[in-house]
Amino acid sequence: METIKETVTLIFGDKAISYYLACFFFSTIGIAIMLRVAATKRDKESTRTPERFSWLFLAWDNIKKVVTTYLLLFTGYRFLPEMSLLWALGMGFAASLGIVYLFNVLSENIPGFKKFIQQAKEKP
Repeated sequence: METIKETVTLIFGDKAISYYLACFFFSTIGIAIMLRVAATKRDKESTRTPERFSWLFLAWDNIKKVVTTYLLLFTGYRFLPEMSLLWALGMGFAASLGIVYLFNVLSENIPGFKKFIQQAKEKP
């Protein structure tokens, strides 16, 4: 039982679980805003997107990006000293933009990466 407590302490540091929950709450607001803003630029004529906006489609279409963003955010919450909850909101915005930027850079510099991502999105 002591090993489990030590492991949890190493993973979460000296911060309470409530701290992480609050950070994820505010970061989720930032991520949702950034996804919604990006959705305004979507191609309404595409066969891959619905004609009317749908939060469910937006979440499902971006699930890999959101999961990657949350993993990045958790690492930031854990290792940035004395981060305020306002920083958590900003990290949600920044991480969401950073993932998009990273995918764009990889698409431009790695042959076949863009095709791989598009094929992964098209699978049911």
